Amino acid sequence: MGRRVSAAIERFSFQGDALEVIRLPDGDVGLVLRQLCEVFDLDVDTQRTKLKEAPWATTVIMTVVAGDGKAREVTVLHRRSLPGWLFSIHSRKVRSAVRAKLVAYQREAADVLADHFLGRREDDVHLLGAAERLARHLVEGQGSVTLGAGPGAGPQAAAPSGADYGR
Repeated sequence: MGRRVSAAIERFSFQGDALEVIRLPDGDVGLVLRQLCEVFDLDVDTQRTKLKEAPWATTVIMTVVAGDGKAREVTVLHRRSLPGWLFSIHSRKVRSAVRAKLVAYQREAADVLADHFLGRREDDVHLLGAAERLARHLVEGQGSVTLGAGPGAGPQAAAPSGADYGR
């Protein structure tokens, strides 16, 4: 948990939810944990404890002025910690009514991380080709496989008939 500072809440629309975003003292942004927990019908105290124990998580206690004009303290989850928090929630632990929404948030977070570490999605054709070559290698027990990106890299045999690689 971090220090206490004052800030104003802004709204950000994502997956049909109006998320509460706060500008942090370092200029970055965070999301109000209570409101995030409400989206998935999770207990905020349980999530706060879980985040406090997670070495990757950054939270800050901030004072905000609520709609009624009163100052309130809120726990803010740093935007960098959002994907880790989302991935820590098992879909079986949420009500079935919000399960699809949780999975949509998790998939979006996974896409953003994949874009960052593996390149933009328009490059997925090359990545998919490498994944298909690896799958063929594992299925066929070939001695070696080249996983280089791009056309012409590695074996060019067709994928096994009926293969579905998630696309």
